[in-house]
Amino acid sequence: MKQFYLLTLLLILGAVGNNLFSQTDTRSSISGENPFTNNYLKKGSSQLALQDLSFGFGQGFVTSTLGVRYGYFLSNDNMLFAKFSYFGFRNTLTVVKTGIAYRRYMNIKSLDFFAQGGADLVVDDGNLRGELNLGTGIGFQFRHFGFEVGAKVLVWDYMLLSPLFGLSYSF
Repeated sequence: MKQFYLLTLLLILGAVGNNLFSQTDTRSSISGENPFTNNYLKKGSSQLALQDLSFGFGQGFVTSTLGVRYGYFLSNDNMLFAKFSYFGFRNTLTVVKTGIAYRRYMNIKSLDFFAQGGADLVVDDGNLRGELNLGTGIGFQFRHFGFEVGAKVLVWDYMLLSPLFGLSYSF
């Protein structure tokens, strides 16, 4: 299992490292009139999103996660964002996370492939700890609205692979 997490981590780092300092514009040349282009992911624009959306149950317990993020595009494909998320488990355990992260988009027409990395400050049942996360995924943009799905690796005392779902609005 550790080999799987290590391989996932290496793939994510490779995707980020390969495209982090790319100066080429990978956007399509489709006219701005097409609503499926990602014209709203440009330098100086912002993005507000619901992220880390998950709900599950099993073995007599219920878990749910909800997060929000506000991002600012430093350049056409590079976003820096602040995030906040809440995780509830069995109505007894509450985890609150806040942090900053960087996301690099690699766009192909209306699809937004991305890789991201960041750091969180986590309050877990009164205990304070730090957490690193790396993720990758794909998003779809329609006018100002977007949907994204992917996976991320959370690193603290151990590594955890978790899903990444989100809905966004760019302005």
